[in-house]
Amino acid sequence: MTDGSVEAHDVLRIAGNAVTQTTFNIFDHAIDEVRHEPRWQAARDASIHLCEQCRNCKFMNACGGGYLPHRFSRKNGYDNPSVYCDDLYAMFENMQAVLEQQLYVSKPGGERLSLQEALPRA
Repeated sequence: MTDGSVEAHDVLRIAGNAVTQTTFNIFDHAIDEVRHEPRWQAARDASIHLCEQCRNCKFMNACGGGYLPHRFSRKNGYDNPSVYCDDLYAMFENMQAVLEQQLYVSKPGGERLSLQEALPRA
């Protein structure tokens, strides 16, 4: 902030009034010290530890649970899927379908296989 105080990212204000405020400032603290502040740890942990629905999703690595503020609820904190989960899933499904139609594999000798032809069958 302009007075030297250090706050969590302002989008996390979704979690409540003054939730981003800390006791840290750049004049009295090393910036690295903020890593141990509970609100910063909660936001960092929420980015790493996704809810069960996200962990079981085939697009988990691409989506990462969605935008953190879209996952907050008063009941579960950040332990929720994004409020846009259905839309994100549909978007990733569409992107996957388009990529599968457009990508190909070149074999030695110049033969080209569609991605679906080249993938091992389960």
